[in-house]
Amino acid sequence: MAGSPLPVKKLKVAILLCGLLGLAELVIPFRGASMLRFWFAVEPAQSIVITAAFVLPIFMAAVALARPPIQGWQAGVSLASFLMAAVKFRVWDLLGNLSLAGLHGCLLIGAIVVGAILSLVALIRPEA
Repeated sequence: MAGSPLPVKKLKVAILLCGLLGLAELVIPFRGASMLRFWFAVEPAQSIVITAAFVLPIFMAAVALARPPIQGWQAGVSLASFLMAAVKFRVWDLLGNLSLAGLHGCLLIGAIVVGAILSLVALIRPEA
């Protein structure tokens, strides 16, 4: 199909943006300190995992944009990364308390959930 590559390209850009949004939410200070700074102070090893959960999809999408098409393993790495972030932030608990999460938390949750869904779609529907 002639129109198929365009939506997948938009998926790559959207995955990149979800990763950037998630990383920005970690870095931007909220109520005094950034979430990433807090994680580095409390558990440095976990902070590396959390940072990688957003950096890897950014890198995978950027490589796929620079050298199309997106490979299945790139979409898989992005999906696994967003799912790791979902586990680390216990998104299932946060979804039940969105009113308590505020805008900062909602943007982080949205980046994780939307990024995972888009990565799954990119994995299922490969680029021609």
